[in-house]
Amino acid sequence: MNDFLARTEEGTAALTRAVSETFADVTDPARRTPQGWRRFAYLALGESTVWARLFGWKKAHVATSAPLLPLLAAEAQDPTLSPALLAGAVGQAEKSRRLHRPSLLGVAGVSASHAAYSWVLYRRGARNDARGWGLRAMAWAAALLATRKQPTRTAVAVGGAAVLTTSALAGDPRLRTDATKGLSHGANLLVAAEGLTALRARLSFAESQQKTRILKKNKKQSKPTKSARAVGAAEAGAFALGHFLLVDALTR
Repeated sequence: MNDFLARTEEGTAALTRAVSETFADVTDPARRTPQGWRRFAYLALGESTVWARLFGWKKAHVATSAPLLPLLAAEAQDPTLSPALLAGAVGQAEKSRRLHRPSLLGVAGVSASHAAYSWVLYRRGARNDARGWGLRAMAWAAALLATRKQPTRTAVAVGGAAVLTTSALAGDPRLRTDATKGLSHGANLLVAAEGLTALRARLSFAESQQKTRILKKNKKQSKPTKSARAVGAAEAGAFALGHFLLVDALTR
């Protein structure tokens, strides 16, 4: 528990530092750079995706989420990170298009992006210990159990393994320096985002089935909609902040 709290504090400090630097880069004339403006645009669009999910504005969400990862890809210093982020953008677009029955392209995009993240971390010496890998393995098994009867089970199995590998490597204690203190927190936020995607798919699927059985005037019908929107907003926030923290730590 103490380690979890310490990592949470480190992640919060890393996010505060990154956001403060971004605002300084666009408000201080002496510090203004294209990188600062890109990060500022990323944060603004990231917040917009949260509100779009919360209010159920599908077109607004598609418009604001599409540029997110390409903006980070434009500033990545490692040649492996840019393709990773672009692959992730493809995966995210496919999620918006086919939530209930994930496409092969969407699963491949998410998996490829995390495979690239993992490769960058591995090159930097990330390995982690048996406990770190064991915790992720249990989380993966729990996700498989929860979605065993859902059409998303294959996507959860493949994509979940990829994102949890990133989380395990990013959680290696040997990488906990001042420059990379947001690394583990960012990766764990992406794990949370993938879990929330699966939950939102389940809620949305239940809602679509309910509409075929219950009259529209039934008050119970609105509950899944509100739940799915709230979950979607949390998912969008975790996704945007997770990638932001991960890229920030890997490019310092």
